[in-house]
Formats: sequence, structure tokens, C-alpha cells
Amino acid sequence: MLERAVEQQVQVGQQPILEAGYDVSIKQFTLREIIFRRFMAHPLAKWGVVGLLLIIVASYGAPLWHLLFPNFIEAPDDFNVLQAGAAPSISHLFGTDSLNGHDIFSQVLYGGRLSLIIGLGSMLLATSLGVLVGAFSGYFGGFADALMMRVTDVLLTVPALLIVPLAARIFGADNPFYIAMIFGFLSWQSIARIVRSQFLSLREMQFTESARTATGGGSPSPAWRSPSPCCA
Repeated sequence: MLERAVEQQVQVGQQPILEAGYDVSIKQFTLREIIFRRFMAHPLAKWGVVGLLLIIVASYGAPLWHLLFPNFIEAPDDFNVLQAGAAPSISHLFGTDSLNGHDIFSQVLYGGRLSLIIGLGSMLLATSLGVLVGAFSGYFGGFADALMMRVTDVLLTVPALLIVPLAARIFGADNPFYIAMIFGFLSWQSIARIVRSQFLSLREMQFTESARTATGGGSPSPAWRSPSPCCA
């Protein structure tokens, strides 16, 4: 209780008031604990994770929902031409299409699995590439920074929505992993610029200079590890 009260007083900028006889120690949180505490203090982040989990469960559990609720969730190859173009109802929540009478809600559930693979896969690849390019460019600077940023500027002008259908046609549109890779390779530029700007400021900080001085300006590994957690 006392530690919680002291923590609340420090967060609001007050001088912590302690009773005599208490031994108070300052706890230093790890990077993982800091990230977790910030996440738990962010309502939108928590609701976003809940929404994403609901979408994953609904999409990947579609075959199970079809077995449990066959009157509401249809299999991908089930259709009824007589109900083509039906309006939304209890048995067809989103209605049916006008061609063969497929249940649109069931198609959304089954199609959501491909959308999740493409969306999550492309963002993981784009984040990885953006962090690597931005960190290397921002920390080392010089010719490497100028070259990478010019390449980034050129790729930013490429219209991804026009390139993706063409690339999917070449590499195979029936494989969602290929489409995720294409989107990932075309989406890392903005992340790289953000990470680069953070490293440009962090590499001039005193703790980074101290790490660089401690190694005699030789191996960049300790100095590289110093700004990385702060950037994250």
C-alpha cells in the first residue's frame, strides 16, 4: 500500500510524504515491465487486442461454428440459388450474394483467415525491415544514411496498390504468403524514417557517448545496444 501511494505521488509530480520508521527503496523497472505497464495504462491498446483476438477466434473457428450452428454458418461450398440476393435476416446476417446465394457472413468468416495472414505477415515483415534499415541508417549516418534514405524516398513514390496486383499475378495470387511478402516489401519505408529520426537523436545522448567512449571508439556493439531499448 505504501509503495503504491508513493508511486502515485511521484506520477503526479508531488513530493512523496513518508511516515517515519519506513524503509523505502526505489524499484527500477525492466524494459519488459515498462512496456507492459504502459500497455495496461492504455485503454485503446487493450480494446484493440481484444478486438483482434475476437476476429482471430471468429475466423479460424469458422469450421467449428459451422458444425455447432449449421443453420447460421455455412460451409464455403454451400449455396442456395433460390435464396440469391436475399436481404439480411436471422439465418443470413449479412444477406446472400446475387449470383449463387452464398451466405455473405460465412464467406467473411472464412475469408478473414486469409486477410489476417496477409495483414499480420506484411506488417511483421515491414516492421522488421523498417527497424533494421532505420536503425542502421540513423546510427552510422554518413554515406550509408544518405544512400538508404534516397532508396527509401524512391520506394515511397511507388504506388503499392498498383504494384501488388501485378506482382501477385507474376508470383501467384493463390498464395497469401506471397501477397503478404509483397505488401511487406512495399510498406517499410515510413517505419524506417521514424526509427532513423529516433536514432539520430539518441546517438547524440550522453549515455550513448559514454558507451562509445568506454569501447575506445572501436567495436560499435555496446554503443549500438544503448539507444536500441530507448528507441523501442
